[in-house]
Amino acid sequence: MPVRDHSGKRRWVAPSELSAPDLVAFDAERADFNGALAQFAIGLLSTHAPLNNARDWESWFVSPPDASTLQSWWRDSVAHFVYGGEPLCLARS
Repeated sequence: MPVRDHSGKRRWVAPSELSAPDLVAFDAERADFNGALAQFAIGLLSTHAPLNNARDWESWFVSPPDASTLQSWWRDSVAHFVYGGEPLCLARS
């Protein structure tokens, strides 16, 4: 995912790296792609985070999970996003 850091540098990160404190924004070539990246990240987090109520979400907002925690949540879903994989994956039927 293309992102921009505090220094203005553009780089690519894996979804599990999105909690890095130096990241400030998605940095795709088009604004609508930035919106899509944000929605994708929100979807990943909301469907995989083991949080039960608003208070849990508030605590993670103040102190976000680190990359290894995010990776552990998403580990079982990674294969669904591999293009060309078998069996058929996400949105390929």
